Amino acid sequence: MMKMKQTLWVLALLMSACCMSLTGCKPSLPDDVLSQGKMEDILYDYHLALAMVQNEGGDETQRFIYKDAVLRKHDVTSAEFDSSMVYYMRHTDKMYTIYKNLSDRLNDEAVSLGADASYQSQHLAWCAIIGVHDSQATQLL
Repeated sequence: MMKMKQTLWVLALLMSACCMSLTGCKPSLPDDVLSQGKMEDILYDYHLALAMVQNEGGDETQRFIYKDAVLRKHDVTSAEFDSSMVYYMRHTDKMYTIYKNLSDRLNDEAVSLGADASYQSQHLAWCAIIGVHDSQATQLL
């Protein structure tokens, strides 16, 4: 009886170890979700494209054309992008990281193009929108 309990205990430990090694310690993304890096790259171009449409006084048709061009550039379908957005909106910690990185990239790009202090104050406002605290926002500058 005691030997059977020991055997069951060892078997349970082995099964647990196998399950952990197969699934890994880090949860993975579902197959239909784009990686955080890919989403960041797409959203970077997407927001630049929307800003261009807005600056040109474009309409919804132009906005659709620009969005479609961004998705084609990254070889992503609208369905893949939309399902990934749904996933990241449900996993706000990951979406936060993506938008924090986007904010950093946009700020770096603006500064490299000669942005002044007024842009940096807009950057602080953007940080407030995405939820970065003032001390963190100052570090981002």
